[in-house]
Amino acid sequence: MSRTSKIAGRKKSGPPHLEAWCRSSEFREIARKQIQKLNKERWSGPRCGAARKSDGEPCRRIAMTNGRCQLHGGKTPKGDQWHVTQWPSKTQTRAMEKLNRKLEDIERDAADLKKRLAKMTPAERAGYEEWKRVRKPGSVAARTLKRKDAENAAAFRAISESTRSESVSAEAAELRAYRLYLEAEYQRLEELIKANENLGAFG
Repeated sequence: MSRTSKIAGRKKSGPPHLEAWCRSSEFREIARKQIQKLNKERWSGPRCGAARKSDGEPCRRIAMTNGRCQLHGGKTPKGDQWHVTQWPSKTQTRAMEKLNRKLEDIERDAADLKKRLAKMTPAERAGYEEWKRVRKPGSVAARTLKRKDAENAAAFRAISESTRSESVSAEAAELRAYRLYLEAEYQRLEELIKANENLGAFG
């Protein structure tokens, strides 16, 4: 039996009047205008600004919620497990095929990163290391708590340094005053000794 005869002999899924309406020119015109409206809304939104590999110009594809298209990071995992590789379940169809593809992707990404790092200038490498230091993996709650702990520790160090500086300043002022007192006392004793020497043994 040919494909045409199979389609012709297939049972219709909807009522006859609905099938006729879907095949009408009026329905097709409504559907065409709706698709044009949706496409206009989609293409009038934000565009992906990632550099294309072919010419280095901006991608200009339709951007997703994070400002990138699905080819330039728009489908990056989100949530608490965004930094963890999502392995396929053994109950999925073609699980081994998906697992091997995941492993190949990891190896390819590691090789690409190694090449990019080798081409970086010292300034670019320092910027990359700083970017990696600031953007630690983990859940949003864990990263927020760690950031708060760092801010509190910095505030505590600032207060401790200020207090210690004030304490050192007060102690230094006290020592300076005591040194001036000793110098004045030493000068007075020197003058007294000289005066006694001038008087002689019997005054």
